[in-house]
Amino acid sequence: MAAIATELTGSDQVIHAQPAGANTVPKLHGWSIAETGGGDAKVYLRSGASNGPIVAVVTLGADESSNVSLGCPVACHGGLYVDVDSGSVEGAVYHS
Repeated sequence: MAAIATELTGSDQVIHAQPAGANTVPKLHGWSIAETGGGDAKVYLRSGASNGPIVAVVTLGADESSNVSLGCPVACHGGLYVDVDSGSVEGAVYHS
C-alpha cells in the first residue's frame, strides 16, 4: 500500500483519524519537516490524540530539516496526531 502525504499546517493537527470500530490501524511511514522561523523547533508525532503516546520526536535547529522514511511503519492505534511543541515548521507526514 502506498503512503499518503499530508501537508503540515504549522499547528497541532490530526493527520489520520481512526474511526470507531475500524479494523485498520493508521500507520506512520515517515516525515519531511523543516524549521522555517529561524529558531529551534520540536514536533511530537503521537498515537491517538494530542495527549497520546509519543511515537517520534523531531527536534530541529534554525533552518534545519529532517527527512525520514521508516523501514517498518509504526502502528498508531486511535489515529496519528502532530503536536507542534515549539517553533515554526512546514513539511509533510507520510502515513497509511
